[in-house]
Amino acid sequence: MSLNCPFCEADALTTVTYTHAVKAGRRTVQVPGCLQMVCGHCGEAVVPLSLYDLNHKRIEAALAQTPAAVSRGLLKRLRETYDLSQREASRLFGAGEAAFAKWESGQSDMSDPAALLVQCALEVPGVVEHLAKLAGVPLQPQGAQRAAQRRVGRSASLNGADAEPAHAASQTQSKRRAVLQ
Repeated sequence: MSLNCPFCEADALTTVTYTHAVKAGRRTVQVPGCLQMVCGHCGEAVVPLSLYDLNHKRIEAALAQTPAAVSRGLLKRLRETYDLSQREASRLFGAGEAAFAKWESGQSDMSDPAALLVQCALEVPGVVEHLAKLAGVPLQPQGAQRAAQRRVGRSASLNGADAEPAHAASQTQSKRRAVLQ
């Protein structure tokens, strides 16, 4: 498949491997083995959708292996699994009223203790239920069943299966990358 550069329109794109830096909370996680296409004519880098999806899986896998690094997608997945509003999720984790919304949107970084607690809630059965009881946050009965199913899926991804896609924010070189369809 031959793609033309979206910047100079030359037929000079080649695939290169690079290490992508992803901001996760208050830390930066280096994700090696990501792919992009670089134009041999003008030097601009682009990431077609096919490579974006592959890179996204690598990023999610790297975040899953990093202590105290929680992606915005995992935050949303946790909240949706238990049918929690952002305000209820904030109360559940002992954060300020709008903290979870800010974490989920990337407006604010999670502290390491909060990130570790969220990871624990994602991985350890009963943690969310216990936190909900302590915080007085009602949980929907079907939420626990969905959580158990998702834990199995997340464990599989940690053991080498494809990670569930979730939005992992990165603003590095955003001006230089275009998504090709």
